[in-house]
Amino acid sequence: ERQPRGPISIAGWSFGGIVAVDTARVLAARGRDIGAVVVLDTPAEPERTGLADAGDAAVLAALLGRDTDDFAALLDAAGADGVVPREMSPDHVARIIAMARSHIRGADSHRPGGLAAALTLIRASGESRPKFDRTLGWSRVAAQINVIELPGRHTDLLRGENAATLATLFAAMHHQSAREKIDV
Repeated sequence: ERQPRGPISIAGWSFGGIVAVDTARVLAARGRDIGAVVVLDTPAEPERTGLADAGDAAVLAALLGRDTDDFAALLDAAGADGVVPREMSPDHVARIIAMARSHIRGADSHRPGGLAAALTLIRASGESRPKFDRTLGWSRVAAQINVIELPGRHTDLLRGENAATLATLFAAMHHQSAREKIDV
């Protein structure tokens, strides 16, 4: 409704990547032109980790890529890494973990459908994912795929120089898809 004409560009990070792809599929089925579809460090079918039923410390450790179950140490690490503000209360962090847990449940139950539009996957080069190919499984889903790697871990993609790089990439992709869809 807000954009009744022209191509729709959509992106999502982490669980949001799954939401972005499914949203693009629904919009395409309704006859909308799909421009850029971008997923940021999202596997097509995330690993079934069992984290949906794990304790807060286990979920936070997995999100941070840390190997400890000491919740206080994990909170300190999350603050030091800039994942959460240092002054954030443990109760607030627990609510964020509860939200992450619901995203994990959604990802665990998700089965990707085909995507006719081209997809760009932006991967974090600092993540080791031996169970996945270079496309994190999206080559089985998308008609066309482009893979871009940015430095750092999953939680680093939206910060610092990576954020500026993403803004430039998104603008270029959106303008490119808009030019390709214009009827002359």
